[in-house]
Amino acid sequence: MRLTKDIECAMETFFVIKNKEAKLLLPPGLKLYTFLTGAFIQIGALKYRNILFEGRSLGPSTDVFIAVAVKLQGRTTGLCVDIYNNNEETVSIINKNWFFNKKYAEIDWSQNQSYFSVHLYYNKQSILEYKTKILSKLFILPLLKKRAALTINENTLYTFDNTFNKSFGFYASPKIKSNLTLEWFEKLHKIQLYSIIWFKDTLNVMDAKPVAK
Repeated sequence: MRLTKDIECAMETFFVIKNKEAKLLLPPGLKLYTFLTGAFIQIGALKYRNILFEGRSLGPSTDVFIAVAVKLQGRTTGLCVDIYNNNEETVSIINKNWFFNKKYAEIDWSQNQSYFSVHLYYNKQSILEYKTKILSKLFILPLLKKRAALTINENTLYTFDNTFNKSFGFYASPKIKSNLTLEWFEKLHKIQLYSIIWFKDTLNVMDAKPVAK
């Protein structure tokens, strides 16, 4: 495996949004994955203890991302419309090999036994606060273990699979505030589906393969 991520903590929240709002986030030609009259958008944060690229340690870092569900060649996949990481070498390697437009940013992560918070700064400006609270560790949710991702580079679409080891996480109550370059997320008409948090996991990332122009 060329890329393996050792996760300390991960949290994500899923929403249903209006199709017309979701379409504005996609490049022409891509088809939304929809359910009835809604599309799906996800916000997430993953704190890594270490990332191994071709057996070499890139050290710790944190990802913060927003993704929209799309349909491509019969598969449901997630297109990252915004993604940030606080390790410059990681940003460079992932962008080069997996064709992301990942941005380097400052990311503060704080937590206690039941409360977790990510504060994202881009160009020295606060653009996102994403907080979750575990209401009860008796309330668990299933975790989607295998996920297809979609990236775009020079008008070519690439896909790859991400596989987590964990099967379940804890239900968490989120509080999200965005502004400036992420103000569009704040303005979406969102209905929350569910929010989940989990710990001490491994994420294996397959190579990106071109699938379409």
